[in-house]
Amino acid sequence: MTTAAQDYVWDALSGYPLRRAMLGRERCDALVATAIDESPQGTESLFAGHDSDAMRERWEQRVRLVYSDRCGSPLLSMLLLWAIGKIVEILVKRWWEQHK
Repeated sequence: MTTAAQDYVWDALSGYPLRRAMLGRERCDALVATAIDESPQGTESLFAGHDSDAMRERWEQRVRLVYSDRCGSPLLSMLLLWAIGKIVEILVKRWWEQHK
């Protein structure tokens, strides 16, 4: 089952067809679900408009911590690091568009 956020991110990654194909839909959906679980809550999200870059960095770090033990090969590690950063960036942009 996919959510609207998972579909949104998958579509947004279409500008990176090779990386998206290497990542795969299932792994992408799992990363999006983890990113949503680790998203800023409460007062942290209230101040996002003041420093969205700092919020994005903290959010990305939390997702990376969840995946830190799941990166087997160096290639997979590089792909996951890119994907986590890009997915969080896409979700921050989506959040910002919905709240402005």
